[in-house]
Amino acid sequence: MIRLRVTTASVAVSLAVAINITVLTLLWPFTSRIRLELGLGKTIQPISDFPYQCTRIFHPLLQSCGDMWLSRGSRQLYLACGDFRSRARWFPPAGNYNITARSTKDAIVVLEIDQPGLIPHFPEFGGPVTAQRLVTPGFSGTLGDGLLDLNGFTGVDMGNVVIRLLVVNNRPSVDSSTGTYAEDQATVGANSTIEVFEHAGRGHDFLSHLLTVVSPKITTPNRPAAFGTTGFYITNDHGPVKTGKFFQLKAKLGKGDVTFCSYTDGCRVVSAGHSHPSGLAHSHGHLYVPSSASGGLRINRSHQDGSLAKVADIDAPYAMDNLATDGNGVTWAAASPRGYRNGAYAKNPVGPVPPSTVLRIRLRPWGYEWKKMLEDRDGEVLPAASVVVYDHLVKRLFLGSAFSPFITMCYLPMEI
Repeated sequence: MIRLRVTTASVAVSLAVAINITVLTLLWPFTSRIRLELGLGKTIQPISDFPYQCTRIFHPLLQSCGDMWLSRGSRQLYLACGDFRSRARWFPPAGNYNITARSTKDAIVVLEIDQPGLIPHFPEFGGPVTAQRLVTPGFSGTLGDGLLDLNGFTGVDMGNVVIRLLVVNNRPSVDSSTGTYAEDQATVGANSTIEVFEHAGRGHDFLSHLLTVVSPKITTPNRPAAFGTTGFYITNDHGPVKTGKFFQLKAKLGKGDVTFCSYTDGCRVVSAGHSHPSGLAHSHGHLYVPSSASGGLRINRSHQDGSLAKVADIDAPYAMDNLATDGNGVTWAAASPRGYRNGAYAKNPVGPVPPSTVLRIRLRPWGYEWKKMLEDRDGEVLPAASVVVYDHLVKRLFLGSAFSPFITMCYLPMEI
């Protein structure tokens, strides 16, 4: 018989090891997120390291363009734009609640991407570009003001040149007892909705308002993703927490969710426990959900009833914002290599431009892989990118930011 001699010292050592393992297990999520915020453990490259031709596009209508959607059918780029200075004061997703400085310029803008000023090797390339603001004559806004408070949006090619747009509207809350704007928006938070519009195509300078989707489950919507013509998904990046002392912290602690809304049966949460889920995308039966807090993204298979089944987690050490899928089924992500810089820029968008990264995610025979395609460590050319869209026919990127007074276009090599 073997006798084991257990000493007080050995028990103490074992207990200490167990405690250390437990503490590390509990603290690891916070440690990894701090590393993500500070950009530790990765090389952040200057844009000169990449052989791409990039140019900033300045236009009065192309400011504060926080989201974009490319119609591959019409070859038109739709953008959600506004006033970058007002964003620093009224923009509920960033905790900015000064309603007196609310933008009156938020609008969907259309850019013809094949105009001569945007095509390389044309004599007019780099010259002035034209853009069109789409007015919303049938939309009443809040208390009849007719205004939109834009965040994320998406589009659907409906056929016959008609485009349907699903738009997050972070409208201010109303005091029902007075019938006026609530005095303390920072306490009650935004009264967010999803607005559904249609654009009849070229030659039409307006959007027809179809309906407003209101639900207790639409709390802190970041962006919608269309699910055919029967409904849509949204990410609630802060979950049910609209405002409060720990508003931004709770978004990083797994309070976010993915909600599915049916046009006939209402909205329900279909995936919970996300850390600041941001601009999701739906393509070919899969829903891609990025994280601005823990980094990377989750790929889900979507079912007919809107429920989700996890397929894979992509562990990329970047705070990802809006996603877009191109004509080849490849997913592109606007990302931040140093997340904390974006938070500061949202409060002061006239300061130094934070670094931005463009990532590509695609399915290979051995599984999903991600690759860094472009990075601007010093904020020389790219905006503080919240969205990137890839035009696979001309091999170029369009990038925008909710807090930058320009958009950027980059031409890529023929083979990437």
